[in-house]
Amino acid sequence: MTLQEKEEYNKLTKESKEDYDYQKRKHPEWNHNQIMARVSFETTITETIGKGGGNVNPKDPKVLVKILEGGKRFLERLGINIGEVMRAINMAINSLKGLISTGIKYIGDTLSGILDWIFD
Repeated sequence: MTLQEKEEYNKLTKESKEDYDYQKRKHPEWNHNQIMARVSFETTITETIGKGGGNVNPKDPKVLVKILEGGKRFLERLGINIGEVMRAINMAINSLKGLISTGIKYIGDTLSGILDWIFD
């Protein structure tokens, strides 16, 4: 872990650090940026489901936009700007918003491809 990565890690909450450490053990081939992106999404998903009282449809494009935007804000609050990840998140958000406005529901493949790229 580089000094910058250590500084970013130190900004995480205790729970997020535990998730980071878990993801690192589970996926030793992942780099710091991939793990931080995963932690941001895991945190946001937990918060979104908690606020929704368990009545959240994970396939709802509006929910996915909230999760992606929340993950992006999580990283930004920590001062982390992972160029490729942020571009991928922005692309996914823009795609989802476009699909929502036109009423198209086949976002799974697009989002899956972007997230696969992030976590590859």
